[in-house]
Amino acid sequence: MEQSARSDTAAFLRRVLPGQGVLCAAKLEQGTKGPWWRHKPVADVDGLAARVQSINTAKADAYMAMAGFRERREAGPAGGRARFRRTGENAQWFRSLWLDIDVKPGRDDAYSTPAQAAKGIDRFIRESGLPFPLVVSSGHGFHLYWPFGQYISRDGWQRLACDL
Repeated sequence: MEQSARSDTAAFLRRVLPGQGVLCAAKLEQGTKGPWWRHKPVADVDGLAARVQSINTAKADAYMAMAGFRERREAGPAGGRARFRRTGENAQWFRSLWLDIDVKPGRDDAYSTPAQAAKGIDRFIRESGLPFPLVVSSGHGFHLYWPFGQYISRDGWQRLACDL
């Protein structure tokens, strides 16, 4: 990812992520006992965009949490070492609502084709009355984002998300 692509990524992230709290990038690692998530807390959107670039450069899929988190490090269970925890309790601030629409042929829990997914998205938007979202092709479907003008608390976000 070039500098301009990182700038584009950072601009997008500023629209959908809160400017408050610790942000989180992640990638799926393959371990001897199966896959596991490697979370990397970062201080701001520019740090997140740089981390996404680093993951992409390594030819891996980059993931990000959509919340701003309260704590960069929390104590582990039973006095374990402190580390970042991507938990609902630690998530405090949000700046958008989002949906993940999967396209996976042959599965009952996903659309079979991108065209079918697009029709489903159009129907959902029409029936829900929501404005048309920002749409990102995820490689296996679409991510839809409805950004807010400012960040909101976890409780406020939870009420809106449950109404979807």
